[in-house]
Amino acid sequence: SLAGCLLLGTAIASAQAIKKSYPTTANPSFSIHTHNGKISISGWDQNQIEIQGDPASDSMDVIIMDTEQKVSVQTHPKRERLSPQESRIDFKIGVPRQATVRVESERGDIVVENLDGSVTIEGISTPVTLSRIKGHITARTVDGSILIQSSEGTINADSISGDLKFVQVNG
Repeated sequence: SLAGCLLLGTAIASAQAIKKSYPTTANPSFSIHTHNGKISISGWDQNQIEIQGDPASDSMDVIIMDTEQKVSVQTHPKRERLSPQESRIDFKIGVPRQATVRVESERGDIVVENLDGSVTIEGISTPVTLSRIKGHITARTVDGSILIQSSEGTINADSISGDLKFVQVNG
């Protein structure tokens, strides 16, 4: 029955701009897995998740699954061998401040700010900027810098070939 619930909450969009809002609890789980594009996530004092997406082409599908406790976004290419520009989708996302956030991205800037929940970032060629985060922070990249500023909590940061910078961090 859980699979049925997830399928009912599925939205598929492409080519045109995406703007969707999903009512949630005060501390939902949010995850996004994407191939290319800037991801900007900000915490706010609303019990909803708002997703805005700006695809560069109609070559990618965006699948959004939602329940009151969890919202997830996945992007999938419609065909093989897409150029980086064709696979680019920029996202701007608002989540409740107490949300647990997970971001997986292959390429593009990741910016997360103003959260009191757990944040996990997994990237390949992804510069990461985290600011005003209170909670458990995990940030890993292969080829991207990590900047954590004005944050506190348990912090794990790893980058194979990118710089790590901590500014006003207590952890």
